[in-house]
Amino acid sequence: MLELESTYEALEAGAGAETRGASANVLARLPRREYRGTTMTTRVCAVCLETFVDGEVVKRASSTCSHEFHDACIDAWLARRDCCPMCRTRAEAPTGRVEFEID
Repeated sequence: MLELESTYEALEAGAGAETRGASANVLARLPRREYRGTTMTTRVCAVCLETFVDGEVVKRASSTCSHEFHDACIDAWLARRDCCPMCRTRAEAPTGRVEFEID
């Protein structure tokens, strides 16, 4: 019974542990571009729920999903969790050379 109590206490202590977010290296290398209203079907950032404005920088949560968010919003999200808030795809930076589409 003592072993069971120790296991329960260990689980309970770990229950409040923070999840690990994406690394600074991944955040810096995620695809981003300048928002242009006519090129996107999504017009609202799913993190802050604010409408995108032409000229703002939007960033994808992963190189393997197409969801885009305000640059600062997704950075804050991914600093705490390492997945896209929409589809839960793990945050992964593209491999190789990164080219931005910002004018």
